[in-house]
Amino acid sequence: MNSRRACYWLLAAASILSGSRTHAGTGGSNIVHAASSTEETILQLDRAWGQAYVTGDIEVVDRLLAPDWRGWLDDKGSDKAAELADFKAGRSKSLENIIDDARVRVYGEAAVVEARERVRYRDGSGEHWLTWHITDVFVRKGVRWQVVASHGSTITTP
Repeated sequence: MNSRRACYWLLAAASILSGSRTHAGTGGSNIVHAASSTEETILQLDRAWGQAYVTGDIEVVDRLLAPDWRGWLDDKGSDKAAELADFKAGRSKSLENIIDDARVRVYGEAAVVEARERVRYRDGSGEHWLTWHITDVFVRKGVRWQVVASHGSTITTP
């Protein structure tokens, strides 16, 4: 899902993936807190995925996407290999990524995130915002959560 993810440093990502919650601090420092709920952990993972596209941290994307991940943005599909290739080529770079108006539902070893995602990016004509309704499906694999499916529907920006 090009330009769709909107990171934490590798150490912080490892903490998140192991069940901790990380908030970006000022001056590049990170503060790690124990997640108070699975829902909060999942939401933090989804936000870390978005921030990876801002900071250029491909490790977070690689670890969060399951090998068989499939994503759709409107009518265009992607898989993990294509997503990582676009990331490496710089086609997914964003300036800001905001995930809000979120709801997380947990079903045992699976969780669903429904949210609004806003991405600020720059192209040859200046800076722009894209907004989507997103649905991300996470599955617990061992001790960590990974995204197995995603869908985004564009919301027209006024």
